[in-house]
Amino acid sequence: MLDITIRPACEDDVPAILDLIDASYSPHLAVLPSRPGALAETAQQWRQALLAGPVLVAEISGETAAVGRIQGTPPAGEVKRLGVHPAWQRCGLGQNLMLALEEAARDGGFNTLLAATRRRLSGNIRFYEALGYAVSRVEPYPDGIDDEVVTLSKPLNPDKQST
Repeated sequence: MLDITIRPACEDDVPAILDLIDASYSPHLAVLPSRPGALAETAQQWRQALLAGPVLVAEISGETAAVGRIQGTPPAGEVKRLGVHPAWQRCGLGQNLMLALEEAARDGGFNTLLAATRRRLSGNIRFYEALGYAVSRVEPYPDGIDDEVVTLSKPLNPDKQST
């Protein structure tokens, strides 16, 4: 059984988060027509994200294996920079991290979460759909790049949604 810990990230985690983002997003370079924006984020941007909203890391036996954050202002937030190290993909770690992010978002007053990915990353779309997210918008990718941004959404408190 895996020794998994999901916890809020701190400034000391930033170097491991940058390494994790590199490991989890670099494989997309072979599929996407442009470089993922996550690969351009700096340590300073991650430090700012720590101050702005929930950022969670998942550790396996003390090693950072996954990360994700929520951005935005209630009532709607967006899952950003969800990354799972390739060695730990498809073992439920991403799902567990997403459930923890949803709980943190609820606790922070969010009623809805959005998740955006690229059309070419169909596995990401299936991942979010399996967690109850539904496609809410499809838009052309910026700068004339041959791709689309697929935005999915999920109500976090479906029984308490206002009309």
